[in-house]
Amino acid sequence: MAMTGMIIYLVAKRLIATERVDAFHMKMFHGEGRRACLDDGESCDHKPGDDLSDPILYTCNAFHTPDIAMPALNFMVSARIQSSLSGLPGLGFGKVILEKVIDLPYSAGDFSFYDRADFRRDPPRHDFKNIFRRWKDRPDLHAVVGPRFEVVTSVETELAASYPEAKLVDLPDPCGDADPTPTPMSERMITENSLVGTMTGTAVVAEAFHKIDRFLDRDYFAVAEVLIG
Repeated sequence: MAMTGMIIYLVAKRLIATERVDAFHMKMFHGEGRRACLDDGESCDHKPGDDLSDPILYTCNAFHTPDIAMPALNFMVSARIQSSLSGLPGLGFGKVILEKVIDLPYSAGDFSFYDRADFRRDPPRHDFKNIFRRWKDRPDLHAVVGPRFEVVTSVETELAASYPEAKLVDLPDPCGDADPTPTPMSERMITENSLVGTMTGTAVVAEAFHKIDRFLDRDYFAVAEVLIG
């Protein structure tokens, strides 16, 4: 019997170290975001309907700034990704200000950061958590990174009431680190919003996923295919 329903894709940021990347790599890859009006520790993400005149101030590593990163819960994307997603239902885009750009070599599978003389001499002071604060801004590299945009994404907890037909779907953890999470979801919800934040990752409609798939670095993101409906 043929399956009925809709295929969606769950995209999750890896949070647990693997054989190829650890917290240092993840920090360098995703960068850091903040908003001037928020206290340290608060999520920098905007929600649909928020005032986007208070942009994310983004700090990143120009050695490799990916087309798709996730410093918090919303995607941070390059201009070409923003252009490809523009026009899809339910998505908004906030301009991002490059607050600081550093240049520090890193790559998946390379752990030589921990062999640096400064780190070995004083690990707490030169820990990766302090890199963005301690390293100087490189204004000459801002143009290399280019414009960045926040993809303002709805979350299922705020959408569910508007979609009474939504049924609980056991959404898997794409990273394989946790049990499936029952989540209200419907075909109309994902179709009208294109991207929907959930507890296990960002649910992405197929049309949007096929636009971004090749830009999702699997060292830093995990993807699961899910049938709903």
